[in-house]
Amino acid sequence: IESFSEARQSVLVMKFVNGETLQELCDRHMKRAARLSIRHAMLLIDGVLHGLACLHREGCFHRDVKPSNLVHVRGHQDKYFVQVVDLGFAKLVSEGITIPNSGFGTFYYSAPECFTNPDKVDARADLYSVAATLLHLIAGVPPNFELRFGRKDDQWFGKGDADFRVWIDHADRWPRCQLDELRPDVPHALASLLHRTLSPDAGKRPASVAEFRKEFDPILND
Repeated sequence: IESFSEARQSVLVMKFVNGETLQELCDRHMKRAARLSIRHAMLLIDGVLHGLACLHREGCFHRDVKPSNLVHVRGHQDKYFVQVVDLGFAKLVSEGITIPNSGFGTFYYSAPECFTNPDKVDARADLYSVAATLLHLIAGVPPNFELRFGRKDDQWFGKGDADFRVWIDHADRWPRCQLDELRPDVPHALASLLHRTLSPDAGKRPASVAEFRKEFDPILND
């Protein structure tokens, strides 16, 4: 990745990756009223975890992991190879490269601390995003697609177009994930892992990719 200034604008030049984003892959399946198999989705996420582990070892946190930033590479010897792209929001801890007190991320996929306490973001925020992405792949929609803050006259309020303040004010009541109703065939162990990794409280999530894998890998290899 190279950065330079052109006509007073910041420009980021990145390697071209020939492939399909996981967002495009998911959308293509949804158009056929189909969903990825759980194993297919997990194999793709396995590749994402490899990439994030490399980033984290270098003290770099992506901060915007989501289906549109994950490319399923065409023609690779590993048919499930996924490349993590777009490090525009990345935080390099060792060099302190980030914009202080600036919230970055994408609603539905980013952990609450990406918006409320961005200077404290670590591996747990990226894992939250991994869990949100996996949920999207297997359920067809991201978590919190309709923010179920509460009931009012038997209607859900706080819909997906909720503004930033509503989103943050209700962070402590974000739904974990409704996999039981969205995808009943999800193994209990996987649903439990996603439930904890999507916790608004970073302290309740796996602390590292390695810790996440202790539960993820046995499910994948079962």
